[in-house]
Amino acid sequence: ALKYSDGTHTIDDVEAQIKAGWLQFWPSVNGAVVTEIQEYPQKTVLNIFLCGGDWRECIEMGDAFIEPWARENGCTAFRQYGRKGWLRALLKHGWRAVFYVMQRDFK
Repeated sequence: ALKYSDGTHTIDDVEAQIKAGWLQFWPSVNGAVVTEIQEYPQKTVLNIFLCGGDWRECIEMGDAFIEPWARENGCTAFRQYGRKGWLRALLKHGWRAVFYVMQRDFK
């Protein structure tokens, strides 16, 4: 999943942030999810920072384990920045597009 992150993190960065408690690591048999709590003045969301492997398994893990943990930690929603193809998979699980992220690198 890091190859789609536009160079923001290396695996060493992610491992260090997990060890520091800034990110949470959710392994499954055939995949893994890395999350982070994002606090805003009026809302706290659990951002799915990285997801890789069997996407169906990751979605099931989100419903069964990650969401209850997120609720216990004050989150009221999931959020994910990702490739547009994820939306097709997530729509039937109650997700919706809220906004699109666009970027232009400095010249």
